[in-house]
Amino acid sequence: MEDGLPKISWKNKLVGNVEDRGLGDEVVVESKLEIGEDDYTISTKGEYLEITFSERTHEWIDRSMAKTVVVLRQL
Repeated sequence: MEDGLPKISWKNKLVGNVEDRGLGDEVVVESKLEIGEDDYTISTKGEYLEITFSERTHEWIDRSMAKTVVVLRQL
């Protein structure tokens, strides 16, 4: 304990602990995304294929990446 406060790990500082904050029941993360035919379009108009995903797919990606931390190390 430092200054009367418990020592917190770097992991908990970055991502926190959902259960300790009482959010366990509110936080629902889909572990898999099922993509149906309505979730994408493929265009062959240009030189390359263009794949466009639905708003639902983009929202799933945003939710799954919400607590992602990227650590860059310079060599």
